[in-house]
Amino acid sequence: MELAHTDVLALIAEVSATFVGFSLAIGLLQANQPGAKLRKQAMHSVAELAMISCAGALVVLVVQTFGLSAETTWRVGSGCAALFWGATFAWALVRYAEAGHSALKDKRVKYAAAISVLGIGLFIANITFPTQMIGAIHIVGLFLTLVLAGYLFLLSTFLINADENAA
Repeated sequence: MELAHTDVLALIAEVSATFVGFSLAIGLLQANQPGAKLRKQAMHSVAELAMISCAGALVVLVVQTFGLSAETTWRVGSGCAALFWGATFAWALVRYAEAGHSALKDKRVKYAAAISVLGIGLFIANITFPTQMIGAIHIVGLFLTLVLAGYLFLLSTFLINADENAA
């Protein structure tokens, strides 16, 4: 079975791995800087989102090797991505709350939460109501994880000036 977009999936996996490396480097290099509490949470989320994107791309390529139909392959990939993102989103909300930030009150985190809900919803819609654009929709969902990872990376690298929770 020939599956469309495999080259894009491989590229997404490569870019995602780079995001994981950068998030670890920033997390280690700026561990004691002002805003370290929120920065740590953001870098943790960057790494998680990059891993979701990487896994969401690679699971499609792995499932393809079983010779299933393209629709089934994409649906399995979207299901895995939705599960991964949903679980890490829930854990991230808890981590941010423990650090003293709320997805409902902090506008920087609110944008990330909104994009997460949109992305998870996109993957769920792709599973539930598959169309001829199933592969493209899956890739858009993976792209959203990278966009969000990039946003959080920039937020933690350049925009976090002070940790409001510092004692």
